[in-house]
Amino acid sequence: MSETEFVIHGGELIAKSWADRIARAQEETHVLIGGVAYALKPWTESEPCPDCGVIAGELHVEICDMDTCPKCGGQAISCGCEWDAHGGLH
Repeated sequence: MSETEFVIHGGELIAKSWADRIARAQEETHVLIGGVAYALKPWTESEPCPDCGVIAGELHVEICDMDTCPKCGGQAISCGCEWDAHGGLH
């Protein structure tokens, strides 16, 4: 069993592997919905996201419960908009 490394992110101690996942999410700036690229919306609250831990100005980790759909504004994981592709579209 390996030891988990921890880092400080947004004033909180989190697993380094999760911090790496948050960092990768920042590279995924758009999503394709129906062939149209939509900019993902960053977290805007002063406290870290209660689901994925991103801080204000950062993009949510994929499948975060708090992420909103950039097309309809609903909860991204259940809004019904069919995302063609997530991330990597700059």
